[in-house]
Amino acid sequence: FAEVIDRLADRGVASVLIGGKAAGDRAAAHAVLGLAKSGPIDALGRTSVKGLVALLARARLHVGGDTGSTHV
Repeated sequence: FAEVIDRLADRGVASVLIGGKAAGDRAAAHAVLGLAKSGPIDALGRTSVKGLVALLARARLHVGGDTGSTHV
């Protein structure tokens, strides 16, 4: 994910990490944040479902696993 984030940043596209408050989500996000050179926005655990829908509505692209945000 960090490489995708950095390649998108090279093209002027900002990235936002989303997910829940669970320890596994946070650990995965910290790993990505540590590897990404471009400084993605960390929004883990900071969005409601309504906020997530609004964020995704404005997004040009969603990259993720088989998780809730993929199915919204």
